[in-house]
Amino acid sequence: YHIPLLAWTKSGSLAVVSEEAGQVVYYIFSNISEKDLTGRLESRKVIKQFEQISDFDISSNGATMVLSAQNKGQNDLFLLDMSRGTLTQLTNDFYDDLAPRFIGKTNKIVFSTNRLKDSLDTDKGSYKQLNSPFKLVLHEGKAKTAVVSTLVDSLGNTTNPLVVNENTIYFLSDIVTGK
Repeated sequence: YHIPLLAWTKSGSLAVVSEEAGQVVYYIFSNISEKDLTGRLESRKVIKQFEQISDFDISSNGATMVLSAQNKGQNDLFLLDMSRGTLTQLTNDFYDDLAPRFIGKTNKIVFSTNRLKDSLDTDKGSYKQLNSPFKLVLHEGKAKTAVVSTLVDSLGNTTNPLVVNENTIYFLSDIVTGK
């Protein structure tokens, strides 16, 4: 993924993550209309903790972002409380956690990962294990969550979840069926 990255809130505001002078910055624009596509800049904040942000989503109420971000060479998930500016780390291991998406009005998050088990223990493991395919998992969206629930696991890669509602999630798979 390359920045800038974009996400829309349910109320129609636009969140943008970009890079300026080597720093990761996010913007929130509101009042975007057909007549004024630039809208009004509501906030601009620097996120200093990360080397790179791969992807993000914003909660339905616009108060929280979930970030797939690289910190100290690891790609993990973090929650950003936008009003307080506080970060909460959700995963902490050498597996890749990508394409996080909030599910409906809940704090639950679906994301793609190449982890071998459902445990969220701090796993330093072996980089030889990183060739496992990506699957979709569900995280409760709370810092103390110890496990994730596997939603889709296959022999191929399952990536890029698109949440339609609390009961429907579309995704991409590299499994080819038929002739």
